[in-house]
Amino acid sequence: MTKTTCLPRNRLKEYLNGWISTELQSEIESHLQECPDCEQTIVQLENDPDTLLEVLHAPLSRSASIPGPDQIGADSLPESMDAQDDSIVAYAMERASR
Repeated sequence: MTKTTCLPRNRLKEYLNGWISTELQSEIESHLQECPDCEQTIVQLENDPDTLLEVLHAPLSRSASIPGPDQIGADSLPESMDAQDDSIVAYAMERASR
């Protein structure tokens, strides 16, 4: 049996996520049967947390909630805003309250 070329880590991650073609999936599975190094990489990838998915599945905390138009006041605006910014914010707040 000849050893096939190992795939990059990101390709193995795509395989785990199901983002590859059926043909490539078969090739990777055949390679994994022959290659303990890539099999170990797969195990590591399976155990690595997917931070994006963790963030998306995490409950939204009260402090991270987005304020509604009735919760935004002049005191919550940055001090560095100029008159033009003030008028844009006022317009947006007026439109949001309709």
